[in-house]
Amino acid sequence: MPDDLSRNFKVLNDLPMVDGAFCLDAEGRPLYSSLQAPFGMQVFDELGNAVLTFFDGVGESYTPTDECVLDFGPYKLYLRRGAHDRTIGALCSQAPNITSLRVACNLIFRSLPETLSPLSGEAPSPTKAAKPAETPEPKGLFGGGKPKKSSGGGIWD
Repeated sequence: MPDDLSRNFKVLNDLPMVDGAFCLDAEGRPLYSSLQAPFGMQVFDELGNAVLTFFDGVGESYTPTDECVLDFGPYKLYLRRGAHDRTIGALCSQAPNITSLRVACNLIFRSLPETLSPLSGEAPSPTKAAKPAETPEPKGLFGGGKPKKSSGGGIWD
């Protein structure tokens, strides 16, 4: 990890609730990571795609957002999108202070150069998630027969 990026992310990594941080580019590739084991480079195999898919899904289904907190039991994952469609994530084992995280991420986004190379490592660049397959029509309440459209007593033929 480059020393200049470590200096940029110091403001986030020094927060008492933050156990590690990372930055993804617009394609979900890691640009920076201070995540400790067991969250090594292998976590980016799926993380980049999951984060992109999450923000795209929220943007299409609800009001678009540039930040969120995901609860994974003992960990909270704070995600913030910023300049150049980059995403900064902070892994917290304590309750996150959203204001502190937001200020730290804003400072990082302002200090990052426009062009950054993805981290080299074992993580391949993620691809966009495929659209889910069509859901088949239900076959009825218990999997047999078609529902009737009559006003009578039963629902099966």
